Amino acid sequence: MNSPSSGKSLSNDWKELYLAALFENDKNKLAQSIAAAHAAIAARRHEILISGNDAMERRVLDNATLSLQALAQCFSMGQFAGNQGIRP
Repeated sequence: MNSPSSGKSLSNDWKELYLAALFENDKNKLAQSIAAAHAAIAARRHEILISGNDAMERRVLDNATLSLQALAQCFSMGQFAGNQGIRP
């Protein structure tokens, strides 16, 4: 996660991790990629809460989370449980 001093917002981090999870070729790494993307999305959601109420971006984050859940289910990884990651 980026510190405020790094100057880089979490707004792009979650997108990069989300796309990496969607296009992960190695099934052994997929669960970890999905969990990393999910954590980054949660961090961005928190950042939005602190800085203001951006309803449109929240919907985009919700859709990304649902997509990750569907991907996890497609590979029989179970569902996300908040910040717990993937359950078998």
